Amino acid sequence: MTNKEYILEALENKPNGICDDCLSVETNIQPRQQVNQICNKLLSAKVISRQEDLCPNCKSLKFLNAIVLPVKEIVRRNAFPKSNNTELTMSSKDIKNEYVKVRVNKLVANLGGYIDYFKTDNTFSGPSDYFYGRIVSTIKDDPEYDTIFKDDFIELLYATLASWGMHRMGPDNKGAKMNEFKPFKDCIMSNKDKFMALKSFELNKIELNEKLKHEIEDLYRSLVLLMKSNSKLVATSKIMHFILPKLVAPMDRQYTMQFFDKKIPTVKSSEDFQEEIELFHYIFAEMHAICRSIDCNKFLDKEISPSVPKVIDNAIVGFVRKELSRPRISD
Repeated sequence: MTNKEYILEALENKPNGICDDCLSVETNIQPRQQVNQICNKLLSAKVISRQEDLCPNCKSLKFLNAIVLPVKEIVRRNAFPKSNNTELTMSSKDIKNEYVKVRVNKLVANLGGYIDYFKTDNTFSGPSDYFYGRIVSTIKDDPEYDTIFKDDFIELLYATLASWGMHRMGPDNKGAKMNEFKPFKDCIMSNKDKFMALKSFELNKIELNEKLKHEIEDLYRSLVLLMKSNSKLVATSKIMHFILPKLVAPMDRQYTMQFFDKKIPTVKSSEDFQEEIELFHYIFAEMHAICRSIDCNKFLDKEISPSVPKVIDNAIVGFVRKELSRPRISD
């Protein structure tokens, strides 16, 4: 075995990570700098992660190496493909899928811990928290939706969406831009029947069949006038979450896309918009699978995690802030 393979074998038995010094002792690879060089190459290949934390072995604050692909054989095939055997090499798409599977499994295994991190990290506060709390209480107090499609609530939706970062000021700002209030309101009102048809569905209780998928997509397509900006996914998912909190989770670039290692397409054509819709379907299905693999109801609370989709969203935010680098960009 090569030194690289000895390191990978050692890391498979260290799911919480290990520092270079302790890894050098574990593998008997000297000098310690050689371990550091190999680990940095594995980091560049996205085979391992390196993050500063307390080493479980020596209890010192150091950079920890942790494996991110689930099976040693997969890691070896991608980190060290044999030049004369192309079957041992996986595509970049397959590598990315395996990478995301590891994240999902880690999220599910410690869902409560990542939600607690989200709470203590105080990620969101101020207007976004205040307006969202009003939406939550209004939906809870009006299960028949008698007041949901009235001016007061639609104004609340408008204010909440802006406070959640969906309107960037200034003519030269190329960020998200909401539509004027009247077309925004008209867009919500014209889709009342579609919202009402879906209001009784819950993410953790549904069977994700083609009929339901079509109904959700039909609603998604009908909400294009909420925004002036071309990309619709973030704002549309948030409005769907506000009105259908038990079915749809809010999605964003900073956390959701980073967790699932996806990019929202730049929408300049109908083909681009279809790609955006397929991305929405993919993340919706992934979240559905997550809540079907663990009982999310035990993590519900009245304010921060009032619905199963929000439980998953909060856990993902906690995961990204704790396990990954800082969020890439804002919406």
